[in-house]
Amino acid sequence: MEQSVHKKIIEMEQVSFAYDGDDSPVWQGLNCYFEEGTVNLLLGPSGCGKSTLLYMLNGIVPNFYEGKAEGHIWFRGEDILEKKTKDMVQYVGMVFQNPETQFCTFTVEDELAFGLENENAPRDEIDSRIDEVLDMVGMGTFRKSLLTSLSGGQKQKIAIASVLVMQSEILILDEPTANLDAVSRTEVFSLLKQLVDRYGKTIILVEHNLEQLLDKTGHVIVLDGQNKVCLEGSASHVLRNLVYNPEFRNLNIFLPEKYLIVKEWINALDRVPQVVDFRERQLAGRGEAILPIDEFAGLFQKLAVFSSVDTCSGTVHRPGDKVVEACGLGYAYRGREDAVLKRIDIRIESKDFVAVVGANGAGKSTFLKVLFRVLFPYQGSLRVGGKELDGYDKKLLYRDFGLVFQNPEDQFVTNKVYDELMFSLKKSGMGEAEKEKRVTDMLERFHLYSEREKSPFLLSQGQKRRLSVAAMLLTGQKVLILDEPTYGQDYDNQRELMELMRELNKEGVTIIVVTHDMALVADYADKVIVLADGKTEFCGPPEDIFDNMDAVKKGKLQIPSSLSFSRELRSYVEEIPSFFSRGRMTDYLIRCVKEV
Repeated sequence: MEQSVHKKIIEMEQVSFAYDGDDSPVWQGLNCYFEEGTVNLLLGPSGCGKSTLLYMLNGIVPNFYEGKAEGHIWFRGEDILEKKTKDMVQYVGMVFQNPETQFCTFTVEDELAFGLENENAPRDEIDSRIDEVLDMVGMGTFRKSLLTSLSGGQKQKIAIASVLVMQSEILILDEPTANLDAVSRTEVFSLLKQLVDRYGKTIILVEHNLEQLLDKTGHVIVLDGQNKVCLEGSASHVLRNLVYNPEFRNLNIFLPEKYLIVKEWINALDRVPQVVDFRERQLAGRGEAILPIDEFAGLFQKLAVFSSVDTCSGTVHRPGDKVVEACGLGYAYRGREDAVLKRIDIRIESKDFVAVVGANGAGKSTFLKVLFRVLFPYQGSLRVGGKELDGYDKKLLYRDFGLVFQNPEDQFVTNKVYDELMFSLKKSGMGEAEKEKRVTDMLERFHLYSEREKSPFLLSQGQKRRLSVAAMLLTGQKVLILDEPTYGQDYDNQRELMELMRELNKEGVTIIVVTHDMALVADYADKVIVLADGKTEFCGPPEDIFDNMDAVKKGKLQIPSSLSFSRELRSYVEEIPSFFSRGRMTDYLIRCVKEV
């Protein structure tokens, strides 16, 4: 067991919890701790109870989300489970997965002032605190803005600011960067580190984007598929075990790309003596690099037989009929001086697999709302199936186009998972037996059958996302649009979901994905549209975007780390090509050795 360098601030002792109406507990007999004055990271597969654990730390569970709780959660000698939520507010502040669930007012200024006004803070102090936290999160010019006018990423920043303004000692965040662009994500992680180093805050968070976070993390807790703590310790200790320990080879955890590549390479070649020896030496390592590039490259060079490979996207562009065509498209929200969409020029054809990317506030979500006639009137031209949108029949539009929302809760209309899918088939004309069969098949396909009697709103964020996608797939639209589809998904579920999208695309469905995940773009898209400041900066194949540094910079995009990893390896083994796609790089590295 590792020796901790920080004091324990919260300790969970034999904690169990079951939501009202659930036969089985979320977890049973859970034991773990969180360290004071550092970043504590909670990892685990989708649906393993990470969010529930966070909610228990500030009393939301079981005081708001009711159920049966057992055990103890110790905070400075007192049991949190015996306290009301209001008793913990002065110590613990929380930022939810969906920031809109915690907003109480209409403007940024009022939202940040809300808690302070309830504490009767002086007006001067309120003003100075608001200015301070807005500068900290990079939103200083948005003080007077309506919350409804903000992008998803901007709303997340304001949610973080609303907790910071209360000066809570412990800050809990549930996937705070899931909807942020690469630049904003870096800013948030740097902010969290600053809160620890400069202000002595304790951070507890659930997060899938680990690329820039692990070096800022002091303590890591890992839950397994059986909802038990299977690993706990420093970031280096946990990461080394997740990559090299055979005991955790099937544990569904998102890791930075280079570690995923190496882990899958080792697992695929675990009967090769030299690979086994490398794995065991790295697992036993102390204080050295978790992945010594020179050693890995040397081993690979000894084992590999090299062959040519296509390093571009695995998809092939197939010209088809025009599905969506925008020319000079513009839109301005009422009350805002600047238009969100200034000039959008794009063309999407049938059977395309399109990724729409760009910084927070670039206009991606607004474009979708205009396309679905939620926002109108628009300027310029937007044609669907060759016909101007404002003359396109709404029923036909919603029959042919399916939209999976950024926040899954926004599209739920029933109180049971099973009923949610049945509702999608309400006007399908199918018989009841056929409906029941299709719904059951879809529940099993998306690993939701065991949750069929549960409320959609009580699912984990990853489960909610899978349910929202399943509900849309049941009705068989010709064009499927997904807004941040991998938000809240663990590694296996994300890959399964995107492979399903690829299958549908091969069957003729046009797929449009709005995302910040450039690894997803590299692995699946055959066309990329970059929006920046309400304009189209790029429209073309994914391999070209990464050579267009102007569009990358304006879109605040992050080049997939598989590219830097492949180039790093190439400095030792010149035969290794450069890869944008993690999947294609992994396959290549495995195949080169297996061919021996």
